Amino acid sequence: MDQHRRVPRCRPVRHALLEGTSTMPLIDVSIAKGRSPEQLRALMDALHHAAVQTVDAAPENITVIVREIEHEHWSRTNVTIAERNNTN
Repeated sequence: MDQHRRVPRCRPVRHALLEGTSTMPLIDVSIAKGRSPEQLRALMDALHHAAVQTVDAAPENITVIVREIEHEHWSRTNVTIAERNNTN
């Protein structure tokens, strides 16, 4: 290996959409299973519009992901939603 060989420097990548006021938000929501498709669609719509109105995001740059979590896979204070529902 040539010890005198120069290694090219890395330059930061700048994306045109990151400059100025445009933003590219990714909104990732985790929610317990049990909502209807219509409710989930309304949630995505509301989140999309909130990003447009509050952070000046261009509509075409907004991504919304809704992850539905099984009640057995979601716990708070070491009690799952399923366990909490079974005690009520």
